Amino acid sequence: MQIATPSIQTCPAPFKQRSFKTEAALSTPAILLVEAPQVSQEFHLNILRLLGCRIDLASTGRQALALSKHHYDLILLDLNLPDLCSFKVSKAIKKHHHPTPVPIIALMTDEHQLQEQTDIDGFILKPVPAEKFISILTHWVK
Repeated sequence: MQIATPSIQTCPAPFKQRSFKTEAALSTPAILLVEAPQVSQEFHLNILRLLGCRIDLASTGRQALALSKHHYDLILLDLNLPDLCSFKVSKAIKKHHHPTPVPIIALMTDEHQLQEQTDIDGFILKPVPAEKFISILTHWVK
């Protein structure tokens, strides 16, 4: 599937006016993006919008916990939340989520942030190239 991108004002120049090819079409997946406002949040939001995802945005762990009562196909969780420990947030979401567990992918700047005993299903090191981000999304959202 080829997705034509409109001009994106908030992304770095290399990502403007590009088309991305994905191996599998994302049929309106519901994504919860939990990330404090920053450049990478805008980047992730723009890619998710271009893919046609339904996106809910939480900037704090408390907002994520409140929104996690809804059904999501995937949760992208920044490990540097301003208010709560991200690992506790992921554990609470997994504990109280729907009968089908939702995959939680950590967004992090250092691979050493990931602890062994977590409820995280995968991770993305930031910054991530757009093509790799799309590839990871299509892997988890089927």
